[in-house]
Amino acid sequence: MPYLIGTDEAGYGPRLGPLLISISAWHVNRSPAEVDLYEEFSDQIRPAGTREKNILVIDDSKKLYQSRGSLRSLERAVLSCLGCLATPAPWPTTWKGLWRTLTGNLPDAMDTLPWYTGYDEQLPIDAAADEIEELKKQLQCLWQDKACKLVHFSTVALFPAELNSAILALDSKGEALTRATTQLIATTLDALPDDDALIVCDKHGGRNRYLPALQRQFPETLVHVLEEGRPQSRYRFDSKKKSTEICFRQGGESFLPTALASLGSKYLRELAMRAWNRYWIKQIPDLKPTAGYPVDAARFRQSVEPRCEKAGLPLHLWWRMR
Repeated sequence: MPYLIGTDEAGYGPRLGPLLISISAWHVNRSPAEVDLYEEFSDQIRPAGTREKNILVIDDSKKLYQSRGSLRSLERAVLSCLGCLATPAPWPTTWKGLWRTLTGNLPDAMDTLPWYTGYDEQLPIDAAADEIEELKKQLQCLWQDKACKLVHFSTVALFPAELNSAILALDSKGEALTRATTQLIATTLDALPDDDALIVCDKHGGRNRYLPALQRQFPETLVHVLEEGRPQSRYRFDSKKKSTEICFRQGGESFLPTALASLGSKYLRELAMRAWNRYWIKQIPDLKPTAGYPVDAARFRQSVEPRCEKAGLPLHLWWRMR
């Protein structure tokens, strides 16, 4: 069966916290170009705008979540979808468990940075466990009925030290994002059985040309340019067993697999900042929490940097150079 695959990031703009890049892959029952998963699943899954209780909303995270708001919409989508993949656990029920599930293991930063070490909490935080369990059961029935289903959902986390190293090596934050994304795509394709695939990535800023990055990541085959422009840039490479099309698209989250990737990245990002803020507010009680974006991050840095220096935590471990 062929695949529809989507990628998206969260945390590209901030100066604090990790950059997360997620991918979701779906088996579909016919040619990828013929399938719109929102149409296929319209009875149970819809984009933002519906308020029906038993409908699962999957859309761009910016439409479902406001900074430091309720995590319920993110949790309903991410945890119920993971529940359909997980064995034997129903879905990750702890903060650390979610990181292990999506990233494959607990990132090194969790064992070295004091705002993460020893931190954990039960999930879900704002959604109800029974609603996630019910959504999971509905999804399992829906996917069996439609012969289309989620088969892979994972995340790459670049914490400040890793991201800073990549930026130094490449002299470009955008190139660091693109290389991490193409590597995640290649790893996912390697893990799936050979078949045709359509991959949609939300565009990386204003970048229109991705051929060098794709050819570098897939050197064993010739990558063809189908189109390159502001709305989208499309590429294809073929082998004897499969044809793969990769599209970097403005508003890529209108493609359901990309929307789910957006929600996965945003959920982990918010949970990482939740740990960061709780740690520092405990140390400095009058300190207001931050989402990590540049102006507010500078305010936060001014408060915590002296304590980090005293604790032997150099700036590059927690502050992003770009």
